[in-house]
Amino acid sequence: MFRDRIRSEGTGRGLVCLHGLGGSGKVWEPLRSDLARDHQVVCLDLPGHGGTPLRQPRVDLEDLADATAAAVDRLDLPDPVLVGHSLGGYIAALAVRRHPACARALVLIDQTFRLEAPLPPAALAAVARDPEPVLRVMLGSRAASPAQGRARVAEALAVGPEVLLGYLASLGRGEGAELAAGLTVPVLVCVRQAPEPGSRAFRAWMAAQGLDRIPRVAVAVFAGAGHWIMLDRPRSLAGAIRELEARLASAPRPGPPRGGSPRRW
Repeated sequence: MFRDRIRSEGTGRGLVCLHGLGGSGKVWEPLRSDLARDHQVVCLDLPGHGGTPLRQPRVDLEDLADATAAAVDRLDLPDPVLVGHSLGGYIAALAVRRHPACARALVLIDQTFRLEAPLPPAALAAVARDPEPVLRVMLGSRAASPAQGRARVAEALAVGPEVLLGYLASLGRGEGAELAAGLTVPVLVCVRQAPEPGSRAFRAWMAAQGLDRIPRVAVAVFAGAGHWIMLDRPRSLAGAIRELEARLASAPRPGPPRGGSPRRW
């Protein structure tokens, strides 16, 4: 499924990156240029995005997760870490849940596990009629700047309404919070903001995102970033990933402790 377009750069420990809805592997370029100094960084284009065609109209997240795990296995990277943004993070988590040996750790960027409810038919019909207004809300409003928002919306429009509908219709057919509870590898969750650590608000926030169900989780906060943390704070995100790897190297598995204070970058 991913044979058509795989971007790879650098040598060293493996990192495999999955973009979100309406994007492409190009969104990782600022982060890739930093991490490629000591990693082999592989960026996959999801089917229907970038250089990977969508060969079937129905999108199945479990099929995508299986294809992701197969691609990682085929690449034969040393101790790979799987990195996913938004919907790509959900697919990456599902890949690790279904194939625990495919990655030694998971990095999730601005992604939630609260996907139990499918999108209402009216929302899907709105995308079919004219996806731009919906994308302005879903993507543009979460960008760090108006210019970035316009660029991300334009990129998603180029994907086409049929592909967007295929992915959006798949939401709500996943495992949601149960998926989080089943992750057996260390997970680094990267977010734009979080309440004061240790507070009741922080615990409520973790629960609202489904993050409290992850057995081994650490949280990194990138204040001032938008939804695309890898574009807004690439050096800081690279530092957080390297710190995760250092912790994995210095401690026996399964890795970082459960919960705890978020690291602010």
